[in-house]
Amino acid sequence: MALADRDTTLILDNLAHACILDGTFLAAGSPGRAPEVRFFNHNSARSLERVLKTRERPNAMVLVEGIYSLDGDMGHLKAIVEVCERYNAVLVVDDAHGSGTLGVHGRGILEHLELEGRAPIVVSTFSKVFGGIGGIILASTDVIELIQHNARSFVFSATLPVPIVAAAATILTMLEDDGVALVQELQENARYMRGELVSRGFDLGLSDTHIMPVMVRDERKAMILHQMLFDRGIYMVPITYPGVKPGEERLRVNITRGHTRAEMALALDCLDELGAACEIRKQDQVAPAAP
Repeated sequence: MALADRDTTLILDNLAHACILDGTFLAAGSPGRAPEVRFFNHNSARSLERVLKTRERPNAMVLVEGIYSLDGDMGHLKAIVEVCERYNAVLVVDDAHGSGTLGVHGRGILEHLELEGRAPIVVSTFSKVFGGIGGIILASTDVIELIQHNARSFVFSATLPVPIVAAAATILTMLEDDGVALVQELQENARYMRGELVSRGFDLGLSDTHIMPVMVRDERKAMILHQMLFDRGIYMVPITYPGVKPGEERLRVNITRGHTRAEMALALDCLDELGAACEIRKQDQVAPAAP
């Protein structure tokens, strides 16, 4: 809300996270200050350029994610950065799932893609890698001071609890000291899990990160699989409508560096058995008979 006014067009990736949508809708509901709101096709720099060319307001702000949390795919930021720079649009990157997981040192998507310094505003969260609550905004001093004095969610809220701040500071120190090794361990686990899931015939959709949606494409099957896995001590979050469109139901696998090979192997074997019973693996699905 603090960064957008009636002279601004907010342009969102059409798979943007609910928190981005909520902030946008709050801004759009501000009497006398409401910005124009537009969407572009997921990860499409060409679609973004079309929207920038046809926007109705003089200023533009583009909002994207580093890793899209439901599909597990990275934002195509190299192309998006170039388009934003060409049209003088401010790029805001929500790197909630990239912080601590991407980049040689765990600094996120911009380090991973060698784009550090190319996104004017980066936001992240303390609720993922940091295991707490709250979040962080990285921007110029002028932008930070503007938010501090104009964002209702900041002005009218209390400060973070001291233990949360201390935990976040400790994890930042860990990343500074051992980030290279920690990220490598996570990525090794992700490569193992991805390779096994794919080889066993599971559809992972667009995913190319440690977040892997096992596509079920049926709400009832997704809930049954979730419960049967949960009964075996394996927690895979079911994602159904309205989180995703009907027909795109899935279980979300979120790999961490703390998962052992034995734990992942157990999850894979259980998923393999139950996935076969529910016919969600590619080899279990019978093609419709020709007319």
